[in-house]
Formats: sequence, structure tokens, C-alpha cells
Amino acid sequence: MSTISGVSSASSAWSGTSSARASSRADRMFSKVDTDGGGSVDKTELQTMLDDITQKTGTSLGSADDLMTKMDTDSNGSLSKDELASGMKSLMPPPSSTVDFAQQSGGGQMPPPPPPDGASGSGDSSSATSTTSTDPLDTNGDGVVSQPRNSRPAS
Repeated sequence: MSTISGVSSASSAWSGTSSARASSRADRMFSKVDTDGGGSVDKTELQTMLDDITQKTGTSLGSADDLMTKMDTDSNGSLSKDELASGMKSLMPPPSSTVDFAQQSGGGQMPPPPPPDGASGSGDSSSATSTTSTDPLDTNGDGVVSQPRNSRPAS
């Protein structure tokens, strides 16, 4: 069970790192938008941010009036760091998966990952598909790249 707890610990560490990064990004975004340093974002600062986004991406997220109404959950007329972060997250499309990104940037499909050592597949034969990929150096097709028979290791 040490492997499972090790994986769990690694997963927790990654999650913590991801949370810290997200919080750091939210802090940086908020400090850029809160141009007067007042600790909150008013309608004018929100509109400036929206104009910058539109200029850089060509996409309009809406008017400051509409977004302030949606994002200002405590109705005090300004946005806290949490309100701005939550509101922006709700406006952005979900990120694509790493595989989708790799396929788009690589210009084609990625080959399936090899099965773990000694494994013959996923164990779920109902949805498993068979794909055979051999290394060009695997001259006999046994799945192992072997040293040629006529060469001997250097002494």
C-alpha cells in the first residue's frame, strides 16, 4: 500500500502547488486591475480590464455594468479579489485537455501510450482497441529492440 499512499501524497502535493499557482495568478490579476490600489475593483477599473482583453483577444466579455452586476456577489458596488477571480473563471471557457492541445499543436493524433511492463491492455476488453506499433529497430517484431546477432559487445 505504500505505492498508493505515495501516489496520494504526490497528488496532494501537486494539488497544493496548483492551488498556490492559481492564487498567485489571481493576486497578480487583481493587482493589475486594481489600478488605484484601493483594494477593490470599481466599474471603471473593470471596464479598463475588459477593454484590454478585447484589444488583445478580439473577444468581448460584455459591459462593465453587466459584469459588475453578475460578479459583485455582496452588492457593495466593487469587486474583491475573490469576486473578480470567481467572475473571470465563470466567463472563460474551460481549458482543453493536454492531449487535445498536443494533438492540435502537433498537427495530428498522438500514438497511444504503451501498456505498462507485462500488461497486455487495460483489462476492459469491451472498450479496448488493439493498436500495434513497432519500433523500426525491432527487426524481428517481438516488441524488443535486440542487439544484432553478428555484433559483439566491446571488450
